Amino acid sequence: MVDKRKSRSSIDFLRKVPLKRSSLAVFLITLSVFLLTTSGHLDVIDEYMIFFQAESLALRGSLAVPQAKQHDTWYGREGVDGQPYTGYGPAQAWVVVPFYSLARSAGAHLGIPEQSRDLILYLGAIVSNSVLAALLACLFHYVLCRLEVPLRISFAASLGLVFATPIWPYTGTLFWRSGPLCCCSLPWRSWSKLYARGRRKSPV
Repeated sequence: MVDKRKSRSSIDFLRKVPLKRSSLAVFLITLSVFLLTTSGHLDVIDEYMIFFQAESLALRGSLAVPQAKQHDTWYGREGVDGQPYTGYGPAQAWVVVPFYSLARSAGAHLGIPEQSRDLILYLGAIVSNSVLAALLACLFHYVLCRLEVPLRISFAASLGLVFATPIWPYTGTLFWRSGPLCCCSLPWRSWSKLYARGRRKSPV
């Protein structure tokens, strides 16, 4: 019995290794392309609002964006405390915070003067979308493989998900609007199908 259990566990391990490797390959390939084709800078006021919101959270722990008024790029409303706030929720700003902090630390470590760190801070914020999109492709590939879709088809479908949809253009910006969000629902629907299949197979 012990030998059979060991052989089964080793077989299961060998079956999982290709999936892990292929998922990592999807992540690295998509992330590399996203980083090579990113704009690296902010273009419109909506991106600046998200950036300033993340900056305020990272430096002051606040959602107020007084620096936006200083740069004359404010869009939003004043709160009951008289501070300016953006018209967007804080979800994306929270995602950007670790990337902003990492870029700020990198700029300080490289000796870049604080008044000249804007470009590296903008790039760090935009990279957040690239990482999220790469993780989305990786998750989609993983779910398809768990649904017993052939590895090659799953690999191609995952690349198609991000390169043949609005996701790719959005990775070079701080936007994450309806197009990418609709694509984000695909892995969730696939995972729901996988869960339902497992429930049907499980004994009552």
